[in-house]
Amino acid sequence: MKQSRYTPAPGPIVDRHGTALGEHNGLHLFTIGQRRGIGCPAAEPYYVVKLDRKHNRLVVGSKSELLTSSCRVGNINWIDEAPTEPIAVLTRIRYRHKEVASTLFPLGKDSAKVRFESPQAAITPGQGAVFYQGDEVLGGGFFSPEG
Repeated sequence: MKQSRYTPAPGPIVDRHGTALGEHNGLHLFTIGQRRGIGCPAAEPYYVVKLDRKHNRLVVGSKSELLTSSCRVGNINWIDEAPTEPIAVLTRIRYRHKEVASTLFPLGKDSAKVRFESPQAAITPGQGAVFYQGDEVLGGGFFSPEG
């Protein structure tokens, strides 16, 4: 069996500004958008907004901090030719999630930036995205970290 580069270990829970709020027992126990089981009491509930594996930090914030207007999608498999200029599409960001109006900006044959007409919650690296025009599937790929 292949050994993982990630070894679960306790680490800090911080807010977006880096303020320490507590400690977690391993990032493998959390997913972006998670609300329960964080273990940091507050007046408003915390949500997981980022898993910082490089520094073994769990970054939490308010529900509004989960929203994003754009994301990057990589490893795209196109049904036909890859677009060469921005196109209007509907993007499905989760299984059973309604498609949302967006604009796709090609960054090469297998990656693109997607700008949503309205902010979307809990976009998670590694999660799938599928692009449509009407009922036609154009292609799909996986969310990747911005950068």
